[in-house]
Amino acid sequence: RDADGLADPFLIIRNGARKQNVLDDVAHVQYNTINPNFYRCFELPTMIPGNPVLKVEVWDKDNQGATLIGQTEIDLENRLLSQEWLEMIPKPVERRYLWSPASLAPQGKLELWLEMLTPPQALVNRPKPIRPPAALDCELRVVVWSIRELLIGGKSREIDFDGAANVFVTVKAGSLPHQESDVHMQAVDNALIHWRFLFDVALPTRSTKLLVQIWDTRATGPNDALAECTLQLGMLYSNMQQQLSMQELPRQWYSCTHPIYLGLQAKIDMEIAMLPRSQAEQWEMMAGIGRGAPNQLPFLPPPKRGGIIVKQKAQGREAIKRILQMTRKAHANARTTPTGIS
Repeated sequence: RDADGLADPFLIIRNGARKQNVLDDVAHVQYNTINPNFYRCFELPTMIPGNPVLKVEVWDKDNQGATLIGQTEIDLENRLLSQEWLEMIPKPVERRYLWSPASLAPQGKLELWLEMLTPPQALVNRPKPIRPPAALDCELRVVVWSIRELLIGGKSREIDFDGAANVFVTVKAGSLPHQESDVHMQAVDNALIHWRFLFDVALPTRSTKLLVQIWDTRATGPNDALAECTLQLGMLYSNMQQQLSMQELPRQWYSCTHPIYLGLQAKIDMEIAMLPRSQAEQWEMMAGIGRGAPNQLPFLPPPKRGGIIVKQKAQGREAIKRILQMTRKAHANARTTPTGIS
């Protein structure tokens, strides 16, 4: 990988050392990705026995040349001797690990399809261009209702001083920009959010992670992370592509953790849905961001947070503390100040 964690992968296919048995596909390099979609078809001549091993190599192109990421090897002679493989019609799609001599761990997976033909068969069955599937435009909807069992102690000096946090939620779908909710001021261990997040997602995609984070915000200084949870939506996306209709994850509580603090840090109440864009744009199926219009599916009422009351109580406690401190100071001064008659 490059310094930014990404790579510029391309393929080299070989089943021997002769020039006709090596295909260098650097012209179709995929830039800045660790999830390349090649969609390439290759034809190589082979002799069995002779050059029975097919190697598919994935390389990373850089300014100094190229570095091997990993490779997979297929024994073609074993395939021809396998009656089970010969009888498979059509041949199956294979998912094979990529191995590198520099590591004992696999460097990724390669999805491929292999077929072997005699010269007469190859003349009749010419390869067809491989194209990526047409994108399916969808809308992902994430509704965050509330937070409970939120642990705020020790997360920042400001929180410990106030005894409360100004809580808001961010949601990030895959590589799309994150979105923010409004703020529940002076929350202690529970917070009401009632916020809808909307994302435009094109399927298929490899970015199926949903990151939900709970934060504390202040008038000055950076926000402090309170808790987070990560959901994998791969199954939801797959069902969307297969059924082409609204898919839902019912409302439920999700556990949240923190990368620094041990144990459960909060629970967050959410529901998730995905619709095809054509369905999401029908009037009866539209929904607004946050609590905006049209506020439906579901309707999100303004949360009754009571933040002002909590803040007033906190201010009242501080006022009592100040009065007691002033009283003690006055008594102390009375005991130490000398009196006299002039």
